[in-house]
Amino acid sequence: SFYKHQVENRFKSPAHAWDMQSDVIEAIKIKNYFPEYRLLAVVNKTTPLNAVQQLGIEIHASDFVVVSSKLKYQGMLSLRRVKTENPTLSANRFADATIPYVTPEDKLSKALHIITRYDIDKVAVVEDNITVGYIRSRDIFQAYTEQLNKKQSN
Repeated sequence: SFYKHQVENRFKSPAHAWDMQSDVIEAIKIKNYFPEYRLLAVVNKTTPLNAVQQLGIEIHASDFVVVSSKLKYQGMLSLRRVKTENPTLSANRFADATIPYVTPEDKLSKALHIITRYDIDKVAVVEDNITVGYIRSRDIFQAYTEQLNKKQSN
């Protein structure tokens, strides 16, 4: 082997463990794992950007779910991508409506795919056209780990 700690093959590599256990994350429906969803990083589309930035500092968040007054999903706002000289503009101005959401019926794998594809740390959960909250990447990995442990103990 070229590297001192090179493993025998890719199936014995911790870096590829996720690939080998995709059946675990594919088996978890969002609604079956999460009885409720997080709401701290949900903001109204009319909220000024400077208020979102202040909230981000308070709750240690950089990505926010943007909703209308009727809780309709408007998109995701990532403070890491915002570049403006006018922090009084509304959150809706910076919301990326191309970022999809998940429903409670979806699998955790779809949520993880959205998070990784769009480089965000949470994904909105929408049920019957109403935003009911979000789940974080951390929540997904926790669910995956718990499910994997259950599978291995059986």
